[in-house]
Amino acid sequence: MGFDWTRWQDAWSKVQEEMGEAGEALEAGDDDRVADELGDLLFSMVNVARLRGMDAEECLRRSSEKFTRRFGKVEAEMRAGGRSVTEASTEDLDRAWEAVKAREGADLPGTGKRP
Repeated sequence: MGFDWTRWQDAWSKVQEEMGEAGEALEAGDDDRVADELGDLLFSMVNVARLRGMDAEECLRRSSEKFTRRFGKVEAEMRAGGRSVTEASTEDLDRAWEAVKAREGADLPGTGKRP
């Protein structure tokens, strides 16, 4: 019907607009509006993926798998230090998370390093 963006950049601008609106709704504490704005934000992000030729569900699946993998490494780090994640402070967990991310970042494709 022609009611569509032709460029991903236009959809990305909409994502940024919706982020602002979602933030306003969150600050106002209006859960009904928050739900609407988060839905709009997700819808806009799906359009960015689509216009880039990507499957939004696959993007989300990859992100979920990455989180699960990284959190497993955080748990292993905590165990190696003699603690569980339930015993660790938020600061300790954040430090471990950032360390895991940094190590994975050093293993990016094209660097010759193994994941």
